[in-house]
Amino acid sequence: MLTTTLEHSVQCETPPAERWLDLDASPMQIAGICLVASLISLLFTGSVFGLDNHLFHLPIIHRLYDDDQFRNDAFIQSLRHYSSGLWLVLAGSERYAGDGHLMFHLLLYFSRLLSFVGFVCCASLIGVQSVREQIIFCLILCFSSILDGTSFAGHGALFVMTFGHSEVANGTMLLAIFFAARAQIAIACIFAGLTFFINAFMGAWLVLPLGCIVISLIWRQKISISQMLPQAVIGLIAYALLTAPVAYNILSNPDFGGNVGFNYSGYLRSLFGNHFFVESNPWYQIVLLVTLVVLGWLALSRFKRGGVELKAALLGMVSLYTIGTIVPLLTDNPTILNLHVLRSGVMIHLLVATCTAALAARWLSSRNGQEAAILGPYLLFFISIKYLLPMAAILIAFYKTICGSVKERDNVLRAVVFVALGLFVLPWQAWQHFKLTSTAMEAVREWETIGTWAKSSTDPNSMFLISKSEGTEAARVSSPDDLHSEALSAASAVFEASSRRRIWVDFKRGAAVMWSPSYHAQWRSRMDALLELRTLSETLSFAQNNDIDYVIDNCQAFRAAHIDPVFSTNSLCVGSVLFTAVVPSQSDHKANTRGGIKSPATALQVPASSR
Repeated sequence: MLTTTLEHSVQCETPPAERWLDLDASPMQIAGICLVASLISLLFTGSVFGLDNHLFHLPIIHRLYDDDQFRNDAFIQSLRHYSSGLWLVLAGSERYAGDGHLMFHLLLYFSRLLSFVGFVCCASLIGVQSVREQIIFCLILCFSSILDGTSFAGHGALFVMTFGHSEVANGTMLLAIFFAARAQIAIACIFAGLTFFINAFMGAWLVLPLGCIVISLIWRQKISISQMLPQAVIGLIAYALLTAPVAYNILSNPDFGGNVGFNYSGYLRSLFGNHFFVESNPWYQIVLLVTLVVLGWLALSRFKRGGVELKAALLGMVSLYTIGTIVPLLTDNPTILNLHVLRSGVMIHLLVATCTAALAARWLSSRNGQEAAILGPYLLFFISIKYLLPMAAILIAFYKTICGSVKERDNVLRAVVFVALGLFVLPWQAWQHFKLTSTAMEAVREWETIGTWAKSSTDPNSMFLISKSEGTEAARVSSPDDLHSEALSAASAVFEASSRRRIWVDFKRGAAVMWSPSYHAQWRSRMDALLELRTLSETLSFAQNNDIDYVIDNCQAFRAAHIDPVFSTNSLCVGSVLFTAVVPSQSDHKANTRGGIKSPATALQVPASSR
């Protein structure tokens, strides 16, 4: 009786808002929290259309491979076998989505939202259930350095500024892990099938983590084999149905499973070795990934329930990544190497971000003075800066010692941490994202302007060459600090779709060799020829000799060569092989003697277009 009276007295003294925050979040409240958190996260990272991998996606939504001028274009035709179910569905969607700007921004928001749903579900396994904890948890994820950009030592996409199908699969992987941990094997198989449908090799990654979870459940007698088997049969049937369209597209590819006829490992190293070979990554990223594993294990050990299944998943993820470091030493088989196993480090990031954000939310909302004023703020600060992640691991490992050394609640320290985050760390990070996205959007606008001009002013069968100063890896490496140059290089991805004109070669389209090895000979020979060119005059001479109609380069190169462009924007200029007069200089003598432009004509001067 006395206890009931005291509890009633405490409830009466607690403000209604406080009582509401301490209640378990309802599905509608969780949905609202995820919707808002996804928007905040997207505002923080930014959203940009027309960069990098959109080189593969935009031709698909425009179905360029059906246009007459692309019928003999090996790269564009290879995109028929770009085996993501998402792009199989979106092929030809320009009829409804126009140029794709709005659609890609909405899809990026949806993929971010799906990730937050997966995060919240997985966090509920370890006890993050109240409205207060859910809000704090999601806000932490919005700004956590663990999710910002790409994964350590593998470069898988996490929270990035461009839409891609792999980011959608991040959410479905989390949901597969959630349902497996709840012993709902059939539903877990369905989400694994969805993951394969979205990204085949990410679906393959899930086998080991899910297997470890199932073994853990059976070992701890959370589910019996007789209970699991009927679920597994139903789930596998659904899995087969979901994966069938993608599997058919892969198997129908005439290049699939054949002898590639070249050093495949060498090709991957020259393209983007960070995805495939651990030694191609900086040592500090390997150290940070190991730190993440330790951090995740320690964080899960602080929870009294739900941590065992997630620990099993983490063990499976680490085992898979370890296999990925060894496999390239044992085989050169393209099918195996194309699983991008090092990129599976994404799963480690997702799981560790979940448990560290959950622990920080638990400590920050705790009624224990040391946890709320010391441990929570410190952990929040450390996981907001990637180079301080080792400090986060140390904090969690020795949290009892730290609490014992502090006798009273230190609100001053708590305030200092929040001021440092709110006034310095997060604004600086937001500014870096804003600077990157605004520069990238400006670069995309320039390329779209050139694409619009090319579509209206050139013959449909015209061929364009993007000079190496804007279109190849060599240029990106030569000026890594030139943000504008990097943005122009990445934004060239939008040109082909906006102009519906062919590009002779560029570095990034070499990725098509992974699903169309027959394209390697053409791509490699053209890239080697392009990398030998040193001046714009050489490039124009080369273009004339190889039936290339136009050359796109930065305007500084045109001014240096005293060549007038036929069209230009603020940074990019287009030179016509037919109408450009080359003014010989001493540095160009070699190019002229090798066969320069033999019939120079008066250059067509077109004023720079408005953006």
